[in-house]
Amino acid sequence: MKMSNLTVFDLFNKCGLGDVATTMKDEGIDDDTIGEVTEWTLEKLGIKPIGKCLKVMKAIKEFSQNKTTTSASCEMQSLQTQPSCLRNIENVAVSTQNKDRSLPVDIPYPLYSKEILEAEENNRIPVVRSKLIRESARFFLTMKHDLSNDYDKLCLHLIKRFPQLEDPFVHPGAMHRHARLKKDLSQSVRNHKRTKHGSTSNTLPTSGEIVGFLAEDRDKNESLLSSLKMEIKKEISKLRSRQNHVRNLIRQLAPLFKKWITETPRKMEETFKEFGFLQKPYVIIALGGFLLSPTISDLEEYSKEKQEEIFNILIKTNDTINVPDDEEPSGKQMLALLRHAEKEVAQKQSRSIFLLAKDQPGNMPKYPCIVLNEDDGRILQAFLWVDAMCIAELKDTSIFYCVTLWFACHYAFNIEYPKEVKNFSYFVEDLILKEHGAYSLQASHKKRVLRPSKVETFYGKLKRAGFNF
Repeated sequence: MKMSNLTVFDLFNKCGLGDVATTMKDEGIDDDTIGEVTEWTLEKLGIKPIGKCLKVMKAIKEFSQNKTTTSASCEMQSLQTQPSCLRNIENVAVSTQNKDRSLPVDIPYPLYSKEILEAEENNRIPVVRSKLIRESARFFLTMKHDLSNDYDKLCLHLIKRFPQLEDPFVHPGAMHRHARLKKDLSQSVRNHKRTKHGSTSNTLPTSGEIVGFLAEDRDKNESLLSSLKMEIKKEISKLRSRQNHVRNLIRQLAPLFKKWITETPRKMEETFKEFGFLQKPYVIIALGGFLLSPTISDLEEYSKEKQEEIFNILIKTNDTINVPDDEEPSGKQMLALLRHAEKEVAQKQSRSIFLLAKDQPGNMPKYPCIVLNEDDGRILQAFLWVDAMCIAELKDTSIFYCVTLWFACHYAFNIEYPKEVKNFSYFVEDLILKEHGAYSLQASHKKRVLRPSKVETFYGKLKRAGFNF
């Protein structure tokens, strides 16, 4: 059989991957679309284990290289193995450097904002029509400065994706149904040209920046997310996993994970199905820290330092707990101090984030909480519960660690502060961040946010004792 006539499925069968060929055929993947397959695609198809996935990717790469004709240039060979969206990017980058500055044959669409993508999904494009036209105009200007002869082509291109942009009726004598769109698009282009910096928020990308501007496509992000997940799983599965290495991987994962978990409300079962390694407490803390602020390299140490300060002040404001100056409070005393703080800020029907296992015979709360197993005042075990599910057992049962994990899980799992412990949640947030309201989940970055009156009253008591947010 000649290599030129060899299909990708023939190559799979030759490599002992006949079951993969059958699966891909059933899903409608063929020689023309095989170049779009990524590690994320293989995971969705249920192809395991990792070694088999690597064989599949190697076979796809070999097929793509053999498919390229010997007369093609090295540049064309590299483009052959790229997704079509990236090939379009290269076309744009080349076209912006041409002297005639013509539009590419296959015009790409801009990376629209989340608002527009949601409107497209819900079939509500007319609601965001103006914003869509502005973003399109700004993007098309990066490919060609003079669009005066291209408006009909661009309008038809937009209507192909967004049919609701078409005129509701044909004007007398009109040859098309995009007269209004053409008028608005041309006006938006003129407005962008008239603006000194091209837009109110940023300058237009130059031809050299266009590839980077478009490279953050969904397929690439999903592929990177998949590879990071596999690397983290591989490292965590080792008997002696390197936590610093895992933390560095989590740092890269954080922005992609944030986009994944905030696009659609996720249930805990779905989150753990996609990211099983989040059942490791130190992974939750690392991810929560990076989502909270990229500048906090180690949330555990950062949080412990802030908590040590507040415990010294809580001892001064509590007459029932006596701790000698030359000693540190025990776990039992620290738990009592925190429960005292909970009562100080509690609203009606408030509950505690710390629950004792012996007091929870059946129904567990859905809000995040720490369940403790203690004996004679000593904490023997600690567990993180979220949504009435036991997420993880804590190897470190110190109150410092428990509070840090409880706080981080709200960021890691995108959970709003529950009403049962909302006031205490504000207190822990302000305590760990040490800048009241500056980085609050509820706050703008410019002004201090007032907390509920009971919380503010407690802050006043702490301030008089020497602690200042």
